[in-house]
Amino acid sequence: MTSALIAPALAFGIGFVAGLRSMTAPAAVAITKGTPILAAILIAGALVELVFDKLPKTPSRLRPPTLLFRCISGAGSAFFLVGGIPSVLLGLAGALAGSYGGAIFRRAFTGLPAAFAEDAVAIALAWLVIHSL
Repeated sequence: MTSALIAPALAFGIGFVAGLRSMTAPAAVAITKGTPILAAILIAGALVELVFDKLPKTPSRLRPPTLLFRCISGAGSAFFLVGGIPSVLLGLAGALAGSYGGAIFRRAFTGLPAAFAEDAVAIALAWLVIHSL
């Protein structure tokens, strides 16, 4: 059972991860709460996203379809990780913060090193969140 004091931070945190890398959040949750098959499928999706993100033709994360997917990913991941409607809202807020924060970071620091740094932050934060349960 997740502490009532830490649950909001975990919901926002996993949402933030979804804002940075949309598939990393559900993959992390599946590692903790899902079946091995589901976890493997979502990890594969997260790995594909890590590669796809580096391609020059990758669309902006702030375009409506992409941003909507990140919001759904963050809200859904928070719900399955923590449970309850408040976690959905916090996951959504975290996804928006991660999406816009990541976009600002990538505009300020361009190139592959910035992309890899963002990957590292998303993975580290996901690890921290799932190990804080």
